[in-house]
Amino acid sequence: MDSKDSLEAFNKLKDRAWLGDTNAQCAVGHHYRWGRCVPKDSVEATKWFREAASQGHSEAQIIIATCYMMGEGVPSDLEQAVHWWRKAAEQGHPHALARMGFCFDRGEGVERDPIEAYAYYKLAGMQIELHPMSLPNLEETMSNEEIVVGKMRTKELLKEINTKIAAKKAGK
Repeated sequence: MDSKDSLEAFNKLKDRAWLGDTNAQCAVGHHYRWGRCVPKDSVEATKWFREAASQGHSEAQIIIATCYMMGEGVPSDLEQAVHWWRKAAEQGHPHALARMGFCFDRGEGVERDPIEAYAYYKLAGMQIELHPMSLPNLEETMSNEEIVVGKMRTKELLKEINTKIAAKKAGK
């Protein structure tokens, strides 16, 4: 595909993005983020990622969270990063669940809460391979009672996520 064809394909993609296609919005964001067919522009990239993220696109939510964490195209803001990771986690996205576990484990962008960290790590670990020491290191700092509460919270969190996923599907 030559550059003229690439630019034409990008313009069609951008048209779909303007019409509200969240996958297209996320793709346009990637084009600007990496400078594909257009000059690299992190501010424009985050604009498109935020647009898709605000409509519930979980991948875009993770990307915009990372942008806020890194200060890429937006001012660095850990609380905003957590906001977007939480949105993706509420959809059961395993990487967002892991990131929320990390945030609660370290108290980054949220108040430290080992029970919440435990629950998020557990749910993420059911879907992806976590850093091998994430949960064991956390468990070493927890009492047996806290671990029991963490297991109960894991079940509650899974139920909350499944309820939100079902409501979203019903709304479509």
